[in-house]
Amino acid sequence: MKPSTIGFEVPEDFPTQGYEKINAAMAPQKEALPQKWSEFTGAWNSVRIKFRALAQNDEIYTASIERSRGGASSFEERYNQEYALFNFFVVEDSLFESLFYGLYVIASTKNPAAFPITLQQIENVNPKMVQEKFHKYFKNEPITKYLEGILTSNEHKELKKIRNTLIHRTMPSRTIHLSTERAIPDIWMIRNIPTDEQLTASRRIWCSKVVSKLIDLMNDFILK
Repeated sequence: MKPSTIGFEVPEDFPTQGYEKINAAMAPQKEALPQKWSEFTGAWNSVRIKFRALAQNDEIYTASIERSRGGASSFEERYNQEYALFNFFVVEDSLFESLFYGLYVIASTKNPAAFPITLQQIENVNPKMVQEKFHKYFKNEPITKYLEGILTSNEHKELKKIRNTLIHRTMPSRTIHLSTERAIPDIWMIRNIPTDEQLTASRRIWCSKVVSKLIDLMNDFILK
């Protein structure tokens, strides 16, 4: 964990410097446009809290898998893994929702008519809607192309499918492989993903890189 100047410890792979620059850049809205400031801080606080939760569930899952290496998981370890997997994917999806919402509020300071902060409008904000509005109103901004790249990436598509399965349908079962020669990871019966140490770790690495790049581009956008 590393400290944040706004009073909250965050994981080492969280882009603290860029995050805090955006917070500082939006601070004048506190007096000038208090409703926008309230919406922004709600989203922005959510980003750091959810990133920390993502990291903690990655660590819970990985530690449990390491304890189970070489044999079938106990019922308690299986619970630990399922608990962490559910939270990891639901939180990761929600993290992106908060990032895109924060970006919507930032865009409202540049084009209030296109990005209105009214109850009816903000209830309908979602990543796809934000991406489409940026394509319409900020087509030539570097961040616009990156937003589309996130939503069309295989990683994000997989994230949505896993999240929707976990939230709306099942806790997927596993195909168990037993071997006397080497430990073979079980297969999670959702997209046939091996339940090894990389299941959450590799997806956390991807998420951290995307969040860092997006926050860099948000800084470029807000400072223009």
